[in-house]
Amino acid sequence: MFAVSASRATSSHGIADRMSRLETAIDRKSLELQQANERATNLEAEVSRLRGDNDRLLAENEALQIAINEMKNGSQITARSVMAEISALRGIPLKTILSTSRKRAVLLARHEAIYEVARRCPWMSTPEIGKVFGRDHTTIIHALTYWPDKASRIGISVLPLGREEGE
Repeated sequence: MFAVSASRATSSHGIADRMSRLETAIDRKSLELQQANERATNLEAEVSRLRGDNDRLLAENEALQIAINEMKNGSQITARSVMAEISALRGIPLKTILSTSRKRAVLLARHEAIYEVARRCPWMSTPEIGKVFGRDHTTIIHALTYWPDKASRIGISVLPLGREEGE
């Protein structure tokens, strides 16, 4: 009977020892997984930051190219150059400003660009500005009336249009 008990004790001790080693291995793997998840999160944040930097640099480059072309041609200010300037200022590519995106940052940049085009190119009518932005003239009128109030609420100074807003 003693031999059976000793055998069971040895067997129990062996199982407990294996369980302990397995728990240690699981803890080690859990820690490795947690560290890998933290690294992945950090990499995702870095990728997001780099994409933002890339968009900003693309917008600045586009604005510079338009300015260089205008200087070479000796032409007056154009809607496109104003749009490119706002694009560079806000770090949003011009093609994104002209897109149908309704993201807040894009929408604000689009409204600012519409307002600045109307202010700095007073010879352009709202239908003409609408064509440049790929939008209806009523959308342009909305942006012209909406932007000054919104800009003041978010701390952006706005110069008057020099013509009746929505004209």
